[in-house]
Amino acid sequence: MKTCRKEPIPPTGASGNEPGLQAAAFFNAAAAAYDQPRHQRFYGRVAAELVALLPAGLNVERLLEVGAGTGFSTLVFQSGFPEAQVTALEPAPQMLDRGRQRLPEVEWICRPLAGMPPASFDLVASSMSYQWLDLVERQKIVKLAAGGVLALALPLSGAAEMNGNLALRKIVFQLRGGNWPRQARRRGAVEAVLRRCFLEVNTGIVRIDEEYESCLGLSRSLLERGAMHSLFGEKAAQAAKMMAACQEQACFRWTIGLFVARSDRSRWRGAQAPSMAAALKPRR
Repeated sequence: MKTCRKEPIPPTGASGNEPGLQAAAFFNAAAAAYDQPRHQRFYGRVAAELVALLPAGLNVERLLEVGAGTGFSTLVFQSGFPEAQVTALEPAPQMLDRGRQRLPEVEWICRPLAGMPPASFDLVASSMSYQWLDLVERQKIVKLAAGGVLALALPLSGAAEMNGNLALRKIVFQLRGGNWPRQARRRGAVEAVLRRCFLEVNTGIVRIDEEYESCLGLSRSLLERGAMHSLFGEKAAQAAKMMAACQEQACFRWTIGLFVARSDRSRWRGAQAPSMAAALKPRR
């Protein structure tokens, strides 16, 4: 197994400082709006794409999900590995309560990732929550996956030309979002970090297009999923109001990066890891 450098996770911003996103407080207040079927379809699809990137035959007895929310992704991971003991880590109590009601058989832990004690897991997964982690937590998730497999899905900054993406980009430049561009995760940077710490890294991309009757619907969706808060911080409500002012139909493209990193060949039970050519092929 590779020995990771002492400081494996580089800062995301030019200044080296991390934005204070206070994700747990945000999602604790937004739990009811977040826990809706339309969001379950979105997060469930992302998690399913991440599971599909894992090779058949992966032996998973203990699985940790970081940032489990209300259990949308947890349900997919549990279905993919029905024999595994699943632990779901979620720091927002209101989100966790809904997740526990959805999946009472899962072990739910309400605490920040930084407070997670050392443990051994065959698979550590984070689907659409890695972008919320600070420097210490990104170091911690790598340590928890040492000797096993780390699976990440996170939104990437991209150049989609959908009118919803263009409207959001315009607002970013107008408001100079307080967390922008530090919170933008770039595929190459994340992959470089993983390659320094793991034996092999496979990546993929999934693009999800969503249509809304108006920009108001898109604005609400981005608010409920935390995207506005991630980009604009205290200016999130103002940004949402600016986007909602547009009455035309809106199309928005999510570009999601998928990363699977392994460090122990024995856990693959002779299965062949997917080739880099296959893993890098964009998914639609």
